[in-house]
Amino acid sequence: MANRFELPIAAAAYHKKLNQSSKDEMIAEKAGGDMTFYWLCAQLGMVYNKQVKLPKNEIVDYFVKSLKPYESLIRGMLLACHFRDLKIKQDGIQDELTKILSSRESKLSSEGMDKMDLYAGGGFQIIQDKKIRPDDGWDNFMLWYHKEISKKTNTFSYEI
Repeated sequence: MANRFELPIAAAAYHKKLNQSSKDEMIAEKAGGDMTFYWLCAQLGMVYNKQVKLPKNEIVDYFVKSLKPYESLIRGMLLACHFRDLKIKQDGIQDELTKILSSRESKLSSEGMDKMDLYAGGGFQIIQDKKIRPDDGWDNFMLWYHKEISKKTNTFSYEI
């Protein structure tokens, strides 16, 4: 079980190449570090409901400054995805919440971090499967990403 967020090794190399390929250094700088790219991958995995286990490296055990204002939303999306796949009775909800959440700085348990890592792996797998080249830079990557997320968010829902 993870005690830190873990970025797939191939995703870290892809992210580095993406930053190097960006014509505008300011865009690459504003795009953030590995944790921001991790979240882009995890969000894509969540929207597509794709979880993949890939070889990975630990990055951090907290939400970095650029993601800090959104950490509650990120945890909420993880919980929505977790419950989307479960058929539980109302009295089992508390047990599921304690599986995913904790009192650690990230407010995610090891199991919650593992689940985020699987979604990040799934999102990165989608990027690879769709053959999105890092050589085209951040602007092209984000145009593709926006279209991809927009396609799926019209169908993304959670019902109680």
